Amino acid sequence: MHFKSYPFFNGHQGAIYTLHQMENTTSFLSGGSDGWLVKWSLYNPALGINLATIPGQILSICYIPAVNACVVGDLNGVVYWLDLNNPKIIPKAFAHHKKGVFSILYLADHLFTAGGDGVFTKWSIDHQTPLESIRISFKAIRSVAYNKEEDEFALGCSDGAIYFLDRTSFMVKSGWSACHLHSVFSLVFHPDNERIISGGRDALLKVWHRKNGELHHVVPAHRFTINHLALNADGNLLFTASRDKSIRVWDALHFKLLLSINGTKNEGHQNSVNRLLWFETQQSLISASDDRQIGHWKIF
Repeated sequence: MHFKSYPFFNGHQGAIYTLHQMENTTSFLSGGSDGWLVKWSLYNPALGINLATIPGQILSICYIPAVNACVVGDLNGVVYWLDLNNPKIIPKAFAHHKKGVFSILYLADHLFTAGGDGVFTKWSIDHQTPLESIRISFKAIRSVAYNKEEDEFALGCSDGAIYFLDRTSFMVKSGWSACHLHSVFSLVFHPDNERIISGGRDALLKVWHRKNGELHHVVPAHRFTINHLALNADGNLLFTASRDKSIRVWDALHFKLLLSINGTKNEGHQNSVNRLLWFETQQSLISASDDRQIGHWKIF
């Protein structure tokens, strides 16, 4: 397997923590420690547009295409609702979570936020207000994944556990303890709906059977924290991002390393890689880093 590096996206004035694709387009959003919400086009890295500036560090972004709105979560637990037809004005901001908003998901009729306070919240899209909250852990919820077949969320927490929450009843179904040493930083359900993959602060990549919790693989994937995981549509390639400055591509059947993009002077990022975004049609991987840059990699 090989990669080709395209010109990086530059413009942020601080570390970049999150990325979000604008549905069915080659445009995406980024946010980070400078509080800037920036819109980019995949093939025009010089044309970033600063849509809005949030008075806090942006940890999570979610675009809602039905209403052309964007929801942003910051380091202090504030949830912002932005109308992208007039994004410079912040119509609603809720100091909802007591700590950072690490994840935001939009599922057709509701929005869901996960906080550093261990609370998971369901929001009304129409009224832009919280509807229901549940405490999952007394530690932070660091990662969330959704399984459509089971209509459930998987929540990775800083207590090292993974919890499973039924979306309809909004109640915890089960939990697996001691999945990782310290935080479960990233989770993703495999398209086969039989496996769930986790990446932790312990730098380990783990593959679990969803039904019985059996651990299939344990891979020492990086030297430091695995910050984020992403899969391609077929589920045969897994991408990992790490605080060790590297991006790695894995065979998602046997979990053998296929490719490593390392943080060297002439290649890759120079600081922690925090987030990944996979564009399936373009076979392109986007990466956000503490080095204030967004990388663009063609994988072939």
